[in-house]
Amino acid sequence: MTDLDHKAKKLHNYLMLLGRAMEQTQAGCCMQNDCLHPRELKTIEFVGLHQPVMMKKLADWLQMAVSSVTYLVDKMEAKGLLKRIACPEDRRVVEIVLTDEGSRIGHSEMRAWLDACRRMLAKLDEDEQDQLLGLFAKLTGEK
Repeated sequence: MTDLDHKAKKLHNYLMLLGRAMEQTQAGCCMQNDCLHPRELKTIEFVGLHQPVMMKKLADWLQMAVSSVTYLVDKMEAKGLLKRIACPEDRRVVEIVLTDEGSRIGHSEMRAWLDACRRMLAKLDEDEQDQLLGLFAKLTGEK
């Protein structure tokens, strides 16, 4: 096994641990928000950041078929989390926005995620925090 193979294995283990910590945060959001499905929480997060959102854009981000997203939006609309609005430029196009309740849950979820990230970053000094963020930016192509 090469040195890069060993490092890849270590990275995999660390990512698994980070994933577990994120799942615990997600579970906390679920408990606070009447056990919404993780996909519903992701939808609220995405729509909250990009609203109004066309169904196709949401489907692409969730990596789901538009028909499946239509079903998801139907369920979330029935729960009072999302609503459909006609696009002002083209009334044939339907866009998705958050309701007040969807926004409340989105803000609650974002606070939980940011709290989890703050706890992780607090374990590092400022230089290490900057280094970590720089490496994540490089790995994700965001730099």
